[in-house]
Amino acid sequence: MSAQMDCDDARSQLKELERQRLALEDEAAAIVSELDGLGVGLKDSLVDAEGYPRADLDLYRVRSQRGRHASIRTDHKTLMKKIEALLPIALAAPPEDARKTPPPARSVKPPPAPPSNAPWCSITEVRAGSPAADAGLRLGDLVVAFGDAISLDQVKPFVLGHVGRPFAVWVERGNNRVKLEMTARTWAGEGLLGCRLLPLQ
Repeated sequence: MSAQMDCDDARSQLKELERQRLALEDEAAAIVSELDGLGVGLKDSLVDAEGYPRADLDLYRVRSQRGRHASIRTDHKTLMKKIEALLPIALAAPPEDARKTPPPARSVKPPPAPPSNAPWCSITEVRAGSPAADAGLRLGDLVVAFGDAISLDQVKPFVLGHVGRPFAVWVERGNNRVKLEMTARTWAGEGLLGCRLLPLQ
C-alpha cells in the first residue's frame, strides 16, 4: 500500500472514530442525567443512614448504569489515543480531491465578500486553549457561516469531514462581519472545537 493510500485510509478511520466518540459522549451524558435525576449521581452512597440498602432506588439499575459509565470512560480514552495516532497520518498529505485540483494561478484576488444570510446561531462558550479560542471566536459572536455549513444541523457533519483542515468561519460582531480561520482538531478538552453553539430563536 502506498503512503498516499495510508493517508486516505487514515482519514476514513478518523471519521468513524469521531462518530464513535460522539456516540459515547452522548450515552455518558444521558447516564449522568438519569442518575442525577434519581439523586444519587455517580458516587453517592446507596445505603441509608442506618447502613441498609436504600429502598427508594432501583439499586440494580443504578449499579448497572454506573458500571456502564465506567466502561464508557475507558472506551473513550482508548478512542482518543487512536484518534491522536491517526491525525499525523491523516494530515500528511492533502485529500484526494485536493490532489486532483490543479494549483491556482498566482494572482492577486480581492478579499471575499461576507455571506449575505442572517446569523443562525450564537457562541455561548469558548474554552481556553481550544481550536475555537485559537481561531479568535468570542462569546456572543453570531455565526453567519461555519465553513460550508449555514445551519446548526450541518455543523457536525461538516466538522467531521474537515478534521485537521482549516476552514472559514464568518461571524457578526457588533455592526461588522468578521472572517476567522478555524481548524478542527483534538486538544486537551472534549470535542474538536471547544465552543458551544446555540441556535437563534
